[in-house]
Formats: sequence, C-alpha cells, structure tokens
Amino acid sequence: DVTEAAGRFMRASGADIARLAILRDGESEGVTGEFRYEVPDRDFWQIGIKAETRDVLRLGGDYAAFHARMSRYTRRNIRRAEPVAEKLGLKFVFRRGADAAIPVCDVVRLAAGNAPGPIPERIVRIKLGVIGDKEDRFVSWMETPDGTRISLCLGYVQDRVAHLVFQANDAGSADFGLSLLHRSRLIGALIAGGVTDLIFLYGCQGYLGHACEPTVIEERLVIRVSPRGLATAAIVAACLPRNRIGELSRLILLRVLKEIADGRRRGLPRPARNDRVPEMTIPRISGEGRMT
Repeated sequence: DVTEAAGRFMRASGADIARLAILRDGESEGVTGEFRYEVPDRDFWQIGIKAETRDVLRLGGDYAAFHARMSRYTRRNIRRAEPVAEKLGLKFVFRRGADAAIPVCDVVRLAAGNAPGPIPERIVRIKLGVIGDKEDRFVSWMETPDGTRISLCLGYVQDRVAHLVFQANDAGSADFGLSLLHRSRLIGALIAGGVTDLIFLYGCQGYLGHACEPTVIEERLVIRVSPRGLATAAIVAACLPRNRIGELSRLILLRVLKEIADGRRRGLPRPARNDRVPEMTIPRISGEGRMT
C-alpha cells in the first residue's frame, strides 16, 4: 500500500516533510485529476496531486526488431540523417559505468546553445543531481572530426532499465535530425548492453514519442503531524507559492485550518511519538554536478 509505504519512509528518514513521486503502470484506480486528502494514521498528513505521464520506450532485445517497430516516418528521418552525419564525419561515442565521466564543460556549453531552446543552468544542475554519483551511469555524444561534441546525452541504468535524464544539441547542427540520430545510436548501444526499457524522465518529444508508452505518476506530499511539520509546510508554501510542492503544502494547511474551524480539531496537534528527528546532512549539488 502506497500510503503505508510513504509512512514507513517518513519514519525511517525522520523527515518533517517529503515530496514523493509514485510510479504506476498503466491506468491505476484511485489516481484522478483532483486533489485527494488522506490521513493514514495520527503521525502524518498525505495529499496526492493529479497524475502525469512520463514516456517509456520498450526496447526489446534486438535493435533491428526495435527499428522495424518504429513508424515509417521515424525510419525515414533516421535514413535521411545518416548520410548527412557521414558526410560531416560525425562520430558516435558511448561510455557506461566507471568510464562514463560527465563532461561538465560540454554540458554547460550545449545547454546554453541547445536547440530548440537553451536549458537554464538551474535545470542543468537539477538534472546532474539526479544522476549524482550513480555507478551504472552512461554518457554518449556525437562529435565532429576535430573532437567537438555537438550532441550529448546523460543518464543511468537500474535493473536493466535506462533513464535518460539530459540531452542537449548544438543549435547550429540540429536541423538535419541530429537529436533523433543520436537517440537511435544510443538505443542501439543500450540494447547491446542488455537494457530492455528506456525511460525519458522529462518526457519524449519528437518522432520517438509516438512509440512510447505512458506511465502514471502520482505526486504526493507527506507532512509529519506536529507543530514543526506544520511550520515547515507554512515556510514551503510561503517561499514556493507557484511551485507544486508549495501548492500542496498550502492545501494541507487550509485543510487543517478548516478542521479547526469546523470543530473537528482543537488547536495544533501534539507532537507525534516519533517527532524527535535525528540530525541529517542535506546533500547539495556541487558546481561539477555531484552530490556532496
């Protein structure tokens, strides 16, 4: 049960507030477009928000079979891009595991000049933080004969499932289908490495998007039932009024106030049995995109 699992996570971590993303395969009962309010026990408030989809691409075990499943327009565009890449002398490079050092300078450069639009540095740091120091990460790029990287992909593999976290393409070289060609080469390398599925964590646009399957995501905010938990939620709601976590915090606060106004709750809650929280070191993202 998701609600019980969320409560166990809060007890184990000792956190006052947590934002959880819950993956659900297919259309899951109980995930709607409305806000839902749940009280699993006296220790935590939980509230879920409208589900969204992230794109999952089933790769199978053979690239030729995967390629044949693509739409004729996707196959056509890959065929058109290949001779252009060959004429330009482009080379595909793939690294995985210990050899997958992240070229931070190229990440920043390509993000700033990305096609169809630049990727803000704040978003770049968040995505690098998602990869962190994962052991089975991967990096791939397309480079010109002089070694200049003009397209870059970053991600990681977990349980034979690859997660593509970041892709950026040089705006001056992207008009011939560079992004699609890079993805097709990357997929071939992942299949050769035993990967069966590819998840586009931030969505898949373009021709490959038509071949992806949706996965239902439920975002849930969990707040400890305590004065400190409510205070933390109030700070988050005030500091992040337009952010989803701020919106969820505000909804929980409004619900608590309504309970007090209706007489269903008398004042603020007493501290929960496990309200004593151990000291925790909050990781931050260094300038090189590593968790420290």
